Amino acid sequence: MGSSLRLSRSIVRAALLAALAGAWAPGTRGATCPVPAPVLTGPSEVQAGESYSLSWTNVLTTPSTSTSNADYYIVERALDAGFTSGLDETTTQRSAITLTPGAAGATVLYHRILVKSSCPTASAVAIVSNVVAVPVN
Repeated sequence: MGSSLRLSRSIVRAALLAALAGAWAPGTRGATCPVPAPVLTGPSEVQAGESYSLSWTNVLTTPSTSTSNADYYIVERALDAGFTSGLDETTTQRSAITLTPGAAGATVLYHRILVKSSCPTASAVAIVSNVVAVPVN
């Protein structure tokens, strides 16, 4: 019975060490994997030619020694809801941005956030926020 108790303790100890090693792996401390989609918010309308701000829920960990520079957001703005016309992109690690005025003559600007995460199960294409349409006056 003594040897089986030692074997059981060894198995439990090995399992605990393996679990701790996974929890302390570089780039994953404090991160949620897979990363959830952010929720984007913006103004109800903007004036033509004026800058405006967008913000979203921060789904990435704060940049530090435990996170990777590969973790960032791509802010997309387009003239159509399909993000094919007049598309421009800005990369940031923050969860808010001030954008310069959109294309001249735009009546509505469409926005979304793509997440690029070092999480092994993440893909920038798969992690997309809601779309926010902002009328331009």
